[in-house]
Amino acid sequence: MEHTFSCNNGLDISFIPFMPASAEDEVEARIQIRTKYCGALLDAIITVDGKEIERVSEFEVKDFYFFTHRQYYNAGTHTICVRFKEHCEEKFEETKTSFCIEEKRLPILSGGFIMFGPPNDRKACASFTADTKKMTDDDWEAYIDQMALLGIKCIIITTTVQQRTMDGENTAHYPSSLYPRSDITAKDPVRAVLRAAERNGQYVFIGLGHTYGGALPHTKEVMTELYSLYGDSPAFYGWYESEEADIRQYKEEIWDRWHELRGHAITLSPVKPFIISPYAAGENLYPETGGIHPEFLNRLAREGADFDIIAPQDMVGHTVDGGRLTVKESGDMYYHLSKVCRVAKKHLWANCEAFDFDDYFTLVPRFNGGGMDGENGYLQQIQAVHPYSEKIVTFMLNGFFLPEGFVPAIGGERATVQYKIYSEYCHILTSQI
Repeated sequence: MEHTFSCNNGLDISFIPFMPASAEDEVEARIQIRTKYCGALLDAIITVDGKEIERVSEFEVKDFYFFTHRQYYNAGTHTICVRFKEHCEEKFEETKTSFCIEEKRLPILSGGFIMFGPPNDRKACASFTADTKKMTDDDWEAYIDQMALLGIKCIIITTTVQQRTMDGENTAHYPSSLYPRSDITAKDPVRAVLRAAERNGQYVFIGLGHTYGGALPHTKEVMTELYSLYGDSPAFYGWYESEEADIRQYKEEIWDRWHELRGHAITLSPVKPFIISPYAAGENLYPETGGIHPEFLNRLAREGADFDIIAPQDMVGHTVDGGRLTVKESGDMYYHLSKVCRVAKKHLWANCEAFDFDDYFTLVPRFNGGGMDGENGYLQQIQAVHPYSEKIVTFMLNGFFLPEGFVPAIGGERATVQYKIYSEYCHILTSQI
């Protein structure tokens, strides 16, 4: 198993991007150390490949000692070593862990979103809602196993709290004391996904809920509950802020929300990164910045932002009313954002959307708007964002990537065809290494 965090009870080590990274990435090592009691004094020495990068002595720890280190690495295997002890103790605890850096990134998917149960009357999701809601805990484990075989190293759970119907109450897809139970078959799909990910060496972001009408209320309480239930899993990699922001606009309230939620995430476990996935579809009012509001980029460059990873939706495909981007326009958006992310020390990933809208405004696999392989095809989407993105994920997996013979048949025959086309493409690229 490749996880490099949750090494022992007092120490967590994580990396952005998750491993394997490439020599093209500025890798961020993240280390958090807990002491046995609040206010303890900590001594610590951190080395990478034998070179000291951090030393602290008699550092007072109230909750966590947290340290980050950014560096480009040559291809090969490297070792990080953390030695620490409370000041009153005689001997250091020592943990070493290896991580692998590849020569180059490949234009392939390394992650994807999943959704446990969209609202029953959400028309756009009608093509996969019913079958998704039939899935048991065992079905979810089996599906995550299949995604691992496809090369998917990262799973992003889109929502843990969701409306049962578009104008209905919020319900939870996990055993919650805060919200009533959703109408999905699985009893605890979050734990099922984590179990499979632990076996496969995958990384899981847990999503914070989506109301389709704005921010989920009581999100900090949901985070605390989720952490109390699943914080023990070594596959629990980070948090996904599910409210989708439009970065063609500049709204102070979304920055305030990111500040509030990421701040709360840090109190729970600062090592776990916080990812967002905004969008920029529609009329391009700002061609000089790839369609992104200039003040969004200025704010990001000037003051940074309270997220660790931004994975914009690439917005390529077909809609009945227009508003989608071409592959070139999407590439331009990532180009402009990449320049600012380097300045702001934020990680840029890509979210390549694996769906089209059909004539009834229902999400279907990529058979319109360029299809899988064409001028604005799905494979071209991946290739367009690849030069700028540490990792490429897709929205989404269930409903659009269906292994042959998998039951329930989420997304149907077209999802099986899409799975085969992408699998063959991925196999060709990886076999050339």
